[in-house]
Order: sequence, then structure tokens, then C-alpha cells
Amino acid sequence: MRLPRILTYRGSMFVYLVLKVLSGVITSIMPGDHIVIPTIHGFKLVLPKRGYASGARPLTIMFGVVEPQWRRYFTTLIGKARVFVDVGAASDIYYTLLATRLNKDVIVLALEPSPTEYKYSVHNVKINKVTDRVLCLNMGLSDHIEETIMEGRRVMFVRLDDLVSKLNLESVDIIKVDVEGAGALVIKGAEKAIEKHKPIIFFEVHNKSEEDTIKELAKRGYKVIREPGEMYVLVPVNTHR
Repeated sequence: MRLPRILTYRGSMFVYLVLKVLSGVITSIMPGDHIVIPTIHGFKLVLPKRGYASGARPLTIMFGVVEPQWRRYFTTLIGKARVFVDVGAASDIYYTLLATRLNKDVIVLALEPSPTEYKYSVHNVKINKVTDRVLCLNMGLSDHIEETIMEGRRVMFVRLDDLVSKLNLESVDIIKVDVEGAGALVIKGAEKAIEKHKPIIFFEVHNKSEEDTIKELAKRGYKVIREPGEMYVLVPVNTHR
């Protein structure tokens, strides 16, 4: 069921501000440097206050309205997936945990380059008891192999094609790309996987290079579904999905 635009925090500034204020209250009354958030999906999350206290994210996570533009597509399509690649999983690792709740057989590859965000993502996978189905990696995806320094630590950026080969993944069914503008590089590094497995791609666009990537995927046989807020769902045509 599609949520009315006025009820989404992206569709209504009033709703966003209400959620932001309430989220601020929640984070302020919880002691320590982190917050604990239960969700309507049955999993709970431990998140750092820094980066979450100033926005509406805690309540959107709690009530399952994270990126509501994607919600109905993801909840429908994840049920048939065998392998889901969550690129930019973040501290809350929301889509990874949601996938494990909606599909008891799915295997998730969750990638997060930020060491701090990665630490929380690993913890959230452990407390929700899905370590047997989720592989968390403290690395990012790009179109080449590169080592960079993030938060004082060395972090590797690799190609998804190389990971698929190294891990002997028999399929790649869904990819979520939300990497703050670096999505074009992620897709370039996944060309073989995309050509072979024809995954469904959830793509949040931030800049022109990512817009151009959407156009290229359309030329390669993808149906492009554009939702408000530059949120895209790309579905391969001429498949049995």
C-alpha cells in the first residue's frame, strides 16, 4: 500500500519537523552515547547518538518508513531474492535486517566503509541473531581497488565483480545503492554481475554522474521507476521476476 505523500516525512515538511522534534526528545532522554530503537518489524537497533539525534531517522526506523518511496517495491521483491547486496548499509543496517525478516532464506552482503558505522552494523546483526545470513564488510565499492583512510583507519574500496568472484556467489538478485554520490563508480565496478545476474537495483541519486548511470542502465534493458526525492527502482525487463 502506497503511503499518502502528506504522511511521508519526505512529502510533508510538517510531518518531518514533528518526527524530528520527537526523535530529539527520544535521544535526549536516553543515557550514554547511543540509543536503542525497537521497530515494528520485530528487530531492534543500537545506534550512535551522533548523526541520529538531529534528524527524524530514529522514528522513521521505529515505524518502518525509512525511504517510503522504496517500501512497497522492496517488501514485495525481497521475498524472491537469494542474495541481497546492501551497499552503504550504515549503522542502522535497516534494509539488511528488514530483508532477513521478510525472507528467511536470503543471504545479505552488507558493506559499510565508515569504521564507526560498521561497528554498529556488526553489533546490530549480532543482537538480532542473523549472523548466519549476513556478512558485514568494512569496505566500500568502487570501479577500482583502492585503499583510503577513513576516521584514522585504512579502508578498502573494491569492485563488486571481484567480491562476487571471491565469495563464489551464485546469484546477485537485489542491490541497494545509497552512497552519497559515488553510485556511478559502484555500478561501473559491478558491470559483470549486472550483465550476468540482472539484479533489481534500488538507487538513490545525488548528482549528474548517477543520473547518467540511470540512463545507461535503461539502455542495458532496465525499466526505470522514478519516485519522489530522486529514489529509483530499476527492474530488468524480459526476465521471470
